Amino acid sequence: RGELQVDASGFQPLIARAILNVTREQPDPVDQWLRRRFGVYGTITSVALPRLKNNWDQGIAFIRFADPDSADAALEALDGTSSPILGCSMFVDHAVKKIERSESEATS
Repeated sequence: RGELQVDASGFQPLIARAILNVTREQPDPVDQWLRRRFGVYGTITSVALPRLKNNWDQGIAFIRFADPDSADAALEALDGTSSPILGCSMFVDHAVKKIERSESEATS
């Protein structure tokens, strides 16, 4: 479901670019797929699927496990395996928390 938009000002001249804006369904099928696929390795405490301000799906998911060993097992087993998008593989890695700099550090 969604509205199809055709944008003739794509990245290359004379090439049309089609964009399908899909409303995220509840419950989210991607969230459910990730919970089933990763949940085999341990208890999942949260799944985050961040989107850009324009509601564009970045293709990124953050899956938090109750136990770090479960996260390690999922990474080992699932990196490079099939994703929910046909023909695409998942690249699974540990997320690194971004360190926020204070305003005084940013100006020095």
